[in-house]
Amino acid sequence: ESNFTLHYTSELTGDALIKIYDMAGKEIATEKVSKTTNDLEFKFNLSGHAKGIYTISVIMGNQKDNVVVILK
Repeated sequence: ESNFTLHYTSELTGDALIKIYDMAGKEIATEKVSKTTNDLEFKFNLSGHAKGIYTISVIMGNQKDNVVVILK
């Protein structure tokens, strides 16, 4: 399955930057989203990308959180 949904909860609101990196640390996607509530739901499709481990970074102001996704 190459589709995934990221559920992100934070008290911060405003513009959020979502970056996706491959195993080599290369940025493969960047999305700017507006977060207006405590919860953010972000859907992304990794089809066309190799199986492996990807890191998703959610950046809001000075806060940065990372999540690891394994594409099988």
